[in-house]
Amino acid sequence: MLIGKIDKLAERMRPRRTVTAEPPRPSGHQVVTHIADRKRGSGADVLVDADRLAELEDIARDAGFMTELLRGFKSDVESIVRRMDEHAVHGRLDALPDLLHALKGAAVGVGARQLSLRCEEMAATGMHDAAAFKPALAELRRSVDATFACLDDYARSQHKVSL
Repeated sequence: MLIGKIDKLAERMRPRRTVTAEPPRPSGHQVVTHIADRKRGSGADVLVDADRLAELEDIARDAGFMTELLRGFKSDVESIVRRMDEHAVHGRLDALPDLLHALKGAAVGVGARQLSLRCEEMAATGMHDAAAFKPALAELRRSVDATFACLDDYARSQHKVSL
């Protein structure tokens, strides 16, 4: 798939800077949110890996590539979260590990570090009953919303488009 090819082309990801939810500070990038180094920005506050975005920009065929990629990411994530909701409502939690894995893969592909971390945390808890899953899913949704907002800010500042 496209994300897999992108991952192979962009293996050279060290050292990296990260986009966080902290207030903006002066930086060399025109990203709306703060860019921190990896040591300071390795926790749950890190939304998007700025170096990952830069790598994706480097391999882009044309100006529309990033917009198409980020819109595809957003669409895929919305679909996966919708399916997670449906499974949770009907108590069919057996499909959740596969959905979390797919969501994490999409997140890693575009550098959505907080979202990837949330997927790992949910998978580690086992998610065996719907009552325990609902609060975790709410937290996951908050991370999805924050990631979308960050990526939309990025797309607007770098490409003059909205996702």
